[in-house]
Amino acid sequence: MVDTPVIYQRSGSRPRLRHTGPIDPARRLTVLGVHGSGAVAGTFVSDVAGYQAVVDRAGAAVTPDWFGDNVRGSLCAYLWDNESGTVLVLPDPLAGGLVYVHESGDLTAVSSGLAELVGTLARLGRKPAKSLGFLAEVVATTNGGWAHPASYQGVDVLAPFEYLEIGATGVRRCTYRAAARLLDGSVPYRERLAAAAAEIRSNVAALATAGRDPKVLHLTAGFDSRLMLAAILEGGFADRVHFTCTGRSDTADKRVSAALAAEFGLTMTEGQGAPLAEHPRTLTDQVLWQMRAAYGMATVGPHRGYRPGGSVIGAGGYGEIARSFYSHRLRHLDQHDVPAVVGTLWGGDVLSLGPRGLLAPALVERVHAGLAERLAAAGRLGVRADARWDHLYLTGRNRYFVGEISRQWTPVAARFDPLYSLNAAALALSLPVDERSANLVGFDLMNQFCPALAELPFGEDRYTDTYRRLRGEPRRRPFTADRPPARVVPTFPVPPQPRDRETFPEPTAADRDLAERLRIVPAQAAGIGPMRAEVRRLAAEIGPDRLDTIVNRPVFDRFLRAEVTNRGRFRALSGLRTALLWYTDPDGITNRPRWLPSRQPGTPVPR
Repeated sequence: MVDTPVIYQRSGSRPRLRHTGPIDPARRLTVLGVHGSGAVAGTFVSDVAGYQAVVDRAGAAVTPDWFGDNVRGSLCAYLWDNESGTVLVLPDPLAGGLVYVHESGDLTAVSSGLAELVGTLARLGRKPAKSLGFLAEVVATTNGGWAHPASYQGVDVLAPFEYLEIGATGVRRCTYRAAARLLDGSVPYRERLAAAAAEIRSNVAALATAGRDPKVLHLTAGFDSRLMLAAILEGGFADRVHFTCTGRSDTADKRVSAALAAEFGLTMTEGQGAPLAEHPRTLTDQVLWQMRAAYGMATVGPHRGYRPGGSVIGAGGYGEIARSFYSHRLRHLDQHDVPAVVGTLWGGDVLSLGPRGLLAPALVERVHAGLAERLAAAGRLGVRADARWDHLYLTGRNRYFVGEISRQWTPVAARFDPLYSLNAAALALSLPVDERSANLVGFDLMNQFCPALAELPFGEDRYTDTYRRLRGEPRRRPFTADRPPARVVPTFPVPPQPRDRETFPEPTAADRDLAERLRIVPAQAAGIGPMRAEVRRLAAEIGPDRLDTIVNRPVFDRFLRAEVTNRGRFRALSGLRTALLWYTDPDGITNRPRWLPSRQPGTPVPR
């Protein structure tokens, strides 16, 4: 595994580099490091050599804005500009590849790897503490980043379309010119749609022709993975990739993906698309292995049981940015009434100032204020009023959940979401909310790529009355009967679960009834009692002072005694257990004692 670069600078000093490659004095631009995977100017990139080759081919055309125009995917590059004597930190334009920034006193430190940033700060005697506020946001909304940027305190992140120039005069935040194009309302619909289709075709071609194998694409009963499949079929790339559908065998995802594979002669495989050598055994490790790998930034993704396999993983992430994720649920509300919107999106039991609010009022007010400021910022940018919550999805959850999870696979596989399209996002944000929620952009793209896929059943009906009014009654047909099942080939074998794997108690009849009411699996219902007991233990471990910074104590105490009566309360209980387990888990990074002589890690840049 290659460590992610870190750049840090003290006031009045040259920047220092850690975990970077050598500077080539004969090149104008040297790629020092790469974190993540994606397409750059139509070429799949997952390492320094590949990125350097693309930059060299582009030659004099390469400026910082060139990266904003040409990078797609959760990907960040670090370059040395020999002419200006600066280090460039260049994330993808939508900032799915998060870049973390720590500023305190005379020190600024930057990295897209949170582990490497925290480790460098610890070596400098400035290790930050874990952020309970970020974890509380995860409990409430399944992702952080609304008012607490990272899972460690004192760590900020770059905004979408931002990049950094770091030189002798300090660290300067800059903005890609692509930011203005996102909200340019002068581009006609058909022109934008053609540009979005071209982006996705280019991304799919880059993935399918990448010099890594196997290429494993996730396929479900939903829309986004099918849109990716449509572009694969149109490009004639189906014979270069395998498809997989993970999860239980009795789901709509399994049923529909199998039918699609049979219909189009796809090759299926099993597993996530990377070698899995070991499963977590204990109930605690089943949570912490993923949280440790993500340094608290995500609750799902790869973990220490996976091994590097040289594969490419494709998924339907970023498809949500072409339609409405939040705003369509808020049409009956004043969308600037943040408490009402929060109650609609995430329920009234957690992130609420009302009598049932589980989180501490001061924390809730901070999150509400953070959301309100993001709404106001979207308004100042010119985002239409009925699209501002969807803009928050683009700049919030899409980055912290979709983008971050894709990049978390970097140590074991090159994961890329080929639906990453600035033009698709721009097109959706320009539409009225009814048209956005009808997924006009997504269906128009699918009908360009492979109309037959739009005719076949999804896991649930995807066509709305608005769609029918604007595009007419869609053509429908069932899957072709009696087709032979798809061919299944092995890629990476999935080991059996350990015989002594720890599980929750065997579900009772009452657990099965509760699971049906809450729409969870019986094993989860059976785990409610043990999870409640563990949350009590962890709360006692962190102590009342820290606990009171994130929970409303009287409500919290009642919450741990009361029956779990809805799905939101179950999610809150499970989220609290996950958050507190990671918060109390040592991260293994030791802060340098202040009395030790200061040693500056890393290499200074040339003068």
